[in-house]
Amino acid sequence: MSSAAEAAAFPTSGSQYRSSLHYNTLTEGEQQVYRALEYAMETGQTNVLVDDLLVDSYERLEEILYYLAYDSPLLEQNLRYEVGDFTIYHDVEVLDVFTRSAEFDGYYLVVNNFDSQWWDKKQLAIDEAKKVVDGLDKNLSDIAKAEQLYRRYKKNLLGVISDVGFIVKPNDAPENEKLDAGIDLCRLIKEDNPLMPVLLQSSQTDFREVAHALGAGFIAKNSKTLHGELRDFIAREFAFGDFIFKNPDSGIEVGRAKDLREMQEMIATIPDDAFEYHTSQNPLSKWLYSRGLFPLAAAIRQYDSSHFRTIEEHRRSIVGAIRDYRTLLGQGVIARFDASTYTDAIALLENCGELMNTETAALLQDVKKAKESLVKYEGGQYYHIFFHSLAADTALTFDGDREEAGYDDFMTTVSEFKAMLPLLQEAGFILYDITDMVEQVDGKAVLKDIYLPAGKKPLVLSIDDVNYYNYMLDDGFASRLDVDDQGNVVTIMGGTIIDHGEKVLTVEGGEPTYDGDVMPILDAYVKEHPEFSWQGAKGIVAITGYAGAFGYRITDLHLFDEQTQQWMLDKTKEVAQALRNTGWQIACHSYTHNQYWNKKTITMEQEEYDIGRWLGEIAPYVGDTNIFISPFGVSFDGDDQRFRYLVDHGFWIYCPVDSYQPCYVREDYMIQGRINLDGLTMKRYPERISRHFFDPTPIIDPARPD
Repeated sequence: MSSAAEAAAFPTSGSQYRSSLHYNTLTEGEQQVYRALEYAMETGQTNVLVDDLLVDSYERLEEILYYLAYDSPLLEQNLRYEVGDFTIYHDVEVLDVFTRSAEFDGYYLVVNNFDSQWWDKKQLAIDEAKKVVDGLDKNLSDIAKAEQLYRRYKKNLLGVISDVGFIVKPNDAPENEKLDAGIDLCRLIKEDNPLMPVLLQSSQTDFREVAHALGAGFIAKNSKTLHGELRDFIAREFAFGDFIFKNPDSGIEVGRAKDLREMQEMIATIPDDAFEYHTSQNPLSKWLYSRGLFPLAAAIRQYDSSHFRTIEEHRRSIVGAIRDYRTLLGQGVIARFDASTYTDAIALLENCGELMNTETAALLQDVKKAKESLVKYEGGQYYHIFFHSLAADTALTFDGDREEAGYDDFMTTVSEFKAMLPLLQEAGFILYDITDMVEQVDGKAVLKDIYLPAGKKPLVLSIDDVNYYNYMLDDGFASRLDVDDQGNVVTIMGGTIIDHGEKVLTVEGGEPTYDGDVMPILDAYVKEHPEFSWQGAKGIVAITGYAGAFGYRITDLHLFDEQTQQWMLDKTKEVAQALRNTGWQIACHSYTHNQYWNKKTITMEQEEYDIGRWLGEIAPYVGDTNIFISPFGVSFDGDDQRFRYLVDHGFWIYCPVDSYQPCYVREDYMIQGRINLDGLTMKRYPERISRHFFDPTPIIDPARPD
């Protein structure tokens, strides 16, 4: 295709269905790019390189992709993509005599979630829509056809976009159109459903105020910002793009979800007032409809707060429905549930009403078979292992300094941890989410039945002190956690230690690695061996507060400039969300980790200070939790007022250290003991490990001191 005209004439199946509204606003070179993108999308080509002679920036390349999406009903509206610039050097022979290096500059587009099959499915949908339109009475006017289509399909609509002017009488000349017929259509729709989004378009801007008075949007057809206004309206009103949760009073964003996994997490954690607001007017079901999740959307839409006794019951119902649906449709490996929720999934599918079809019926049968294939766990023992941060560079960890003995006792090395994982899997263990073991019903804690594949035993895993304290920074441990471009948690190794005074150290620079601590290593192992995790569960990350969280000194912000402060706060939130998104839970490990916990001399005043600071300075950035990992592994009697204080402040899953790992519930709390798989236990008390898991002796790292 050497010209825009040839590009425009290049046949694609999509061109017959799309408009040219935005295409016609492009330059000749940009039209070539537009057509090339259309061809690439239709044929499933996800990587596109564009000469900078055709577009002047990658931002413009991005806009052309938007234009194609606006014009074409076949292009996926929720594309995830990356854009950027590049330079390629390649050899060119000149007159068969010598070779020179030629430089090619341009921009790239990489689409991460597009499949040509989606294009084909949408084309089938358009074919069905065409049959519907062709079946309408030919004697009806355009406005009458529009009204008929609305009444027939209003339960399936995300919104309506309409011209203001319509031809009223069939076969009338364009000049005889009724200039405000679209206003009549809008009024009919709004009277029937005030929440239905309507966008009116016209070159007559006088209609703007009329549209706004009806609660509709308005865009001038000749506006230079047409595409931006259209994009914003569609994203906001049709629920394309991220779902943004807001405080209903202030309008401040409290969270967002870009996919079903994140939606599940946000529904579980957003404040009650935000939850009530966003579930009262069905924006959630609209967002689900926009992603083609029709049975789920329909099931959630038919229930509101009046169907539930409490907000928490309503919240659990939606979270459970999303969790089950993600699992059943293979939306991703991170979807945690026990077999009892299969009942909810079956009910969800059986009650999807008019959306029941052959595909949904087949899915329902698959769910029932999946439930029948699981076995109730009757082993009695609930297993829980724990670690501290892993020693990644043992030459620095075991270098003979004063910290060496402590590291030898309480730490596990990277090589040891990696060796443990296949041994645990071979012994029949499967990672299980502790929050799926127990629930509170009417204020009482109840152990739930656990259903697993035959022969599997549930295993909880936790990591203490994921803070990367000062004393560890030059001893072969990671310095902080970070998140890569794909949302995976990574560790930062190396770099330069910076002393900020007041006993606060950070590391500048360093390199990301997937080999520096428990989290990325286990993430990689589960990705390779998904059968080792029950529905994507990983473990519990326990953090204190006095040194910040995840290596970010957010409790000493006064030592840093404003930009660094915001960076650390944002990074803490990002890491916390990435951990939760990838199957991890976060726990409180106290704020101070002071010796008064170890000696059980902690007073109520000290505890109130300790927990108050964690809730006030750490929880806002890592999220709420009901799990308390006890400092020093200490346990309290259930009637101890210090223990009751924790339960009353939401920490009703309590995990001390006990090599026998007892698990039981009492009134409104659960206790689960943990065993440490570290140097102390492996070298001095190996039988504590071997009686439950494996013989640790062969995997002890030879780098450890004798």
